[in-house]
Amino acid sequence: EIPMTGILLSKKFVATYGRQLDEVAQRTGFKPDIVHLPDDPQARLPQADCDRIEVAMLARELRFSELFPSYVDTLLAARNLKWANFHSTAIEQHAFLEPLLARGVKLTTSAGTNSDPVVQTAVAGLLLLARRFPRWLDAQRRHAWEPMRGGEAPADLRGQTIMVVGLGNIGMPFAQFCLALGMHVIGIRRTPKSANDTLDEIHPLAKFGELLPRCQWLVMACPLTKETRHLVNAATIARLPRGAAFINVARGSVADEPA
Repeated sequence: EIPMTGILLSKKFVATYGRQLDEVAQRTGFKPDIVHLPDDPQARLPQADCDRIEVAMLARELRFSELFPSYVDTLLAARNLKWANFHSTAIEQHAFLEPLLARGVKLTTSAGTNSDPVVQTAVAGLLLLARRFPRWLDAQRRHAWEPMRGGEAPADLRGQTIMVVGLGNIGMPFAQFCLALGMHVIGIRRTPKSANDTLDEIHPLAKFGELLPRCQWLVMACPLTKETRHLVNAATIARLPRGAAFINVARGSVADEPA
């Protein structure tokens, strides 16, 4: 008989996806033993329940709730934990992962599952800056009519050059949107441009610096690596044309924020 596997899941996840979980369990012979955190943020699971957990999945509703400290304590107390999955792409900010790694726990992420809203956020940032919405919103709050005319009028995006660093689940859809606006799109990625690529240009990261003077827009949508940490710095900014705009939907540390 197939033994049961203890899984730490949120109640919302089970309420939303319980039927699919049951279907997978029936099809594969997998027998889930579902464990939930206590509803009280101050309470902790008894050790016997922690020892049932072999797999844990951190969903968004737990990560951004009062139950997150309880979740962390539960993972550290789960002596039989073999695998922990996280909803976000990046997890290096979680200090509690070191002891899990030391115990041989497999850590995985759900890279790409949150890409659509991040792409939309980048698009919103592009349009907000391009049409100078911060100024309009400020005038609206003051009930002031302050039209931008003549030299103050924002330039159309069509024909402007934008560089997108990272062409994954976020960077490529965003770049395609920029193409639809008539922008000249430069992509930065490891692999060279192929016949199927629709972007105007694709270059390796080594070309990043020399391309900057051509770009009215710089968008970071890349992973955080030793090559991309503080890639946007004082020297980078100095090479951009005056009035260029910067959008970062990558990790914060790809930019030297004080610079």
